[in-house]
Order: sequence, then structure tokens, then C-alpha cells
Amino acid sequence: MKERERKSVVGFLAAIFGLMVLSTVLIGGIMLSEKQNSSNRVALENLYRSGFSDFKTGVDNMEMNLSKLLVTTEDCENCELAHSAYLSSQTAILGLSVLPIESETYHKTSKLINQVGDLCNCYGQALSRKENADAYAENFDKVYQATSKLKTAVDGISEDMLRADYRIINGKLDDFSPLNLKDTKQNTFEYPEIIYDGPFSDATEKKCFLGLMNMKEIDMDDAVRTVNDLFGEYGISSVKVVGESDQPDAYVIEAKMRGRDVFITVSKQGGKVVGYDSGFTVRVSRLSEEVAKQKAIVYAQNFGYGDMTPVWYNSYEGVAYVNLAPKIDDIVYYTDLVKVKVGLDNGKLIGLEAMGYCACHHERQPKFNVSENTAINQVSKKLSIKNVRKALIPLRGKEIFCYEVYASYNDLDYLVYIDAVSGKQINIMRVIDDYQGKMVI
Repeated sequence: MKERERKSVVGFLAAIFGLMVLSTVLIGGIMLSEKQNSSNRVALENLYRSGFSDFKTGVDNMEMNLSKLLVTTEDCENCELAHSAYLSSQTAILGLSVLPIESETYHKTSKLINQVGDLCNCYGQALSRKENADAYAENFDKVYQATSKLKTAVDGISEDMLRADYRIINGKLDDFSPLNLKDTKQNTFEYPEIIYDGPFSDATEKKCFLGLMNMKEIDMDDAVRTVNDLFGEYGISSVKVVGESDQPDAYVIEAKMRGRDVFITVSKQGGKVVGYDSGFTVRVSRLSEEVAKQKAIVYAQNFGYGDMTPVWYNSYEGVAYVNLAPKIDDIVYYTDLVKVKVGLDNGKLIGLEAMGYCACHHERQPKFNVSENTAINQVSKKLSIKNVRKALIPLRGKEIFCYEVYASYNDLDYLVYIDAVSGKQINIMRVIDDYQGKMVI
């Protein structure tokens, strides 16, 4: 009897052990499955977000190029804009194709985008063949309005996606209903140059730094002294050279400022501060735009960049971004920019970049063969002109004297550039406002 009881207990324990092993395996399998499912969901979410990013980029560029086609007058530039819009439409379609949206929404949205692309493609082809393209151009106002509405809807979704709890995988992107254009003819486009902090702010491609030529060369000790002198009032300490850079040849300096590491680039020729960024953040905005501009001008002068005039201003999260350029004989030299970041709490210098000035600054001989009135007559009659000034701009590797015409059409602001020698329109940019402030595209 005892033997049977012993065997019964052993059997019972064996069964319990077996159940424990089975439970462990099941739990492990469930956990592994959950981990795999979680990994798959993350991968799918990332795929959707990448697709949406491409879709939004395409729609944004379509809208931007169409807005320029509304007012530009040069066939050559129109052809380029049309080609850019077509390429943008293809990017939008590819991004749209991976999104989890209802078939009807996909059909309407893709139809709109394809019609815009086709319209621009045919328009560009007609221009390239020197044919009359007016029949296509007549559709641009209607097409722009539809594309603008689509962009507004897409921007709304983009803002929702900034929320930490937002997941595309949890729902469908059917928040927008674009217009279904009918009877539009077909046409082409290409990506615009995007400049986030003012006209021609990213145009420096110099290999020879004209602004530093014939200046005395300094050594590392000189560079350290320069930094101590210029930043002494900021309580800078532990200043030391930690490396070198080229374009231009310069010393890279690391220092301490208010407990933070900051980096400053000082050119070997002339000892100019080419770059400085403290990384400081600002919590409160107290200063006006005019005060910020004046402080930026003083900082540029203190750093040895002479008399400058503000040519662009923007503010975002308590920081003023001020682009300065020399203004000589009423000509603004966009080629020689100094970009300054000023804290709107106390007016302290947060950053400075003088690559444009160091690369391009030298004496020029201005050429203005056409009058201001002649230049204005080259601008689209749709535009309401607000201001005109002379300027030197970088364009396709060259420096061109021109008239800068600031104008508007249907609440859209533009900068149109007319060549001062040929009298032809050579560039057009649009000024836009978004959540980061103003941009020029």
C-alpha cells in the first residue's frame, strides 16, 4: 500500500513538473510571439511614416512650383518649374502607394496628383518645342487651388503625427478629400531649391576664400587669444585648440561657457571667427525684432565684418535668426552673408556663421545696364510690387547684379530677380510662413 502511495506521489509530482515545463514553454512562446509582433508593428509603422514623408514632400513641392508658375514670365524658368512639379508628383504617388488608406481616397488623391503632373509635363514639353503653351497655363490657377487644399489637409495630418501617441498603424489616413479635377489637360516639374534661413543663405561653394586673401596668418596661440578677447564677456574658459578644418583652413577651438561645451572656428588667415554655435536654448522672448537686428549688426562689427545691413529676419523658439550683408552704394551683396543667432531673452550671441563673407567678399565693379522701370516691366502683371532694390546674387556658380523685386499675388509673397544687364528674369522665390517661421523657397 505504501508502495502504491509512493508511486502515486511520484506520478503526481511528475505531472506537476510536466505542466510547469509546458507552461514555461507556452509562456515563452507567447512572449516571443508578442515580441515578434511588436517588432513587426514597429517596422510597419516606420514603413508607413517613410511613405507619408515622401508623399508630403511631393505634395509640398508640387504646391510650391505651381505657385511660382502662376506669376513667372520666363519660358526657360517655366520649363524648369514644370519639370520639377512633374517629378514631385511622382514622388507623391510613390509615397501614397504604401499608405493604409481607403481605395476611394487613394483613387481620388492619385488622380489629382497624376493630373497635376501630366498638366505640367505637357506644358513643359510645349515650351521646350517653342509651341504656344497658353492653353495649359490657363489651368494653373484652378490646379493650384486644388493642390493647395490637398497640402493643407496633408499638413494637418503631419501635425497630428507629432503627438507621441499617434500611430498610423492604428487607423487610416482618410482625413483628407482632395478635389477631383475634371477635364484638365496634361503637363511636367522638378525639386525647388529650399532655403530655410533667407535668400541665398546656402549658396556658398567657394574653394578660394577671397575675403581672407592677403591677410596675416595666425598660429594656435593667436587663435586662442582671439577667442578669449571676443568672448571674454560671456565668461568663457578652458579655451583650447582641439583640431583643424579646411574650407577655409581654420583652427577648431573648444571652450567652456556657462557649464556647456562650445565650439568656435577661427580662420588661419586673418584670425576671423568663421563659425560659432553655443547650443544654448532660450525659454523667454523679450526683445523686439528691431533690437535683435541691431544687436546682430553690432556683433558682426565686433567680429571684424564691417558695416552690415539686415536682409532677412526670422525668429523661432526664442532665437532670432538675422542674415546680414554689406550694402554698398545701395547694392545689397547677398554673396557676402554673415548669419547671426541672437537670444531674444537677453540679446546674447548664440551663434554666428560667416562662410559667405569669408568666401566671397572682395571689391566688384557693378553693372546695371537696364533701369529699375525696365526691370519692373519684366515682372508678371499679376504681381503687386511692394519694394525694389539692387542686389548681387549667386546663381549657378556665378555672381549676377540684378534688381530684387518683392511682390505679392493672392496673399502669396514672392522675390523676383531681374538681371541688371540682360533685363531678363533669372530667378523667383516664394516667401512662406510655417510653424518654424518664415522660409524662402
